Amino acid sequence: MSLGRAAFFRSHALQETILGGWIQQLGPRCLHGPCCRPGAHSEVLAEMVPLLSIYYPDFIAANQEDRADNLIPGSKASTGHVEHIRKDIRDFKAAHNLDKVIVQWTANTERYAEILPGVNDTTENLLKAIAEGHEEVSPSTVFAIACIPEGSSFINCSPQNTFVPGAIELSEQHGTFIGGDDVKSGQTKMKSALVDFLINAGIKLTSIASYNPASSLPRLPATTTLATTTART
Repeated sequence: MSLGRAAFFRSHALQETILGGWIQQLGPRCLHGPCCRPGAHSEVLAEMVPLLSIYYPDFIAANQEDRADNLIPGSKASTGHVEHIRKDIRDFKAAHNLDKVIVQWTANTERYAEILPGVNDTTENLLKAIAEGHEEVSPSTVFAIACIPEGSSFINCSPQNTFVPGAIELSEQHGTFIGGDDVKSGQTKMKSALVDFLINAGIKLTSIASYNPASSLPRLPATTTLATTTART
């Protein structure tokens, strides 16, 4: 859920929803750029306090590195990152007297993590890999691992393999819902459908290119990781 879209919902429909989140970039245009429609979200933005996020350069395009300026120290997975995010969730839930916290990953699309025996194939191995800072643990997986024991559903909105076997096993142990695969990208789904259609029609494609106006603007993040919550009635 993008920042502008989430704020729009808060203003018009979900009056019992409190919006917050982790944002990697705090450039001057981050919260007030052209992708956030003026008016509909001003009240929500005024109340938001962006939380420190995590950034692992190996999983995200190199051109994002100089924009990431609101980070928890550390460039690889760690137990400290997991515990920091868990505390953020608990504090946010307590501060707003909430019944439930739902976390949606709408940050940059990551490269696929390699599924490795002894690293992310079981919960035990995955937690050990996080503690040791293994390079094949992605930021989105760290967020998922932090959400699961807190009972916070985690929705993955980018086309990546966040839910490695160890994460799925942990969600089953705690009974916490996790799900989602590229739910934020309508253009990706459209391109996938068109590619199949064209290839079946005998048309060979040389390349497919798309333009993201948000990520192309200086210091404006293409996406934001948000926690969407429902208050008690």
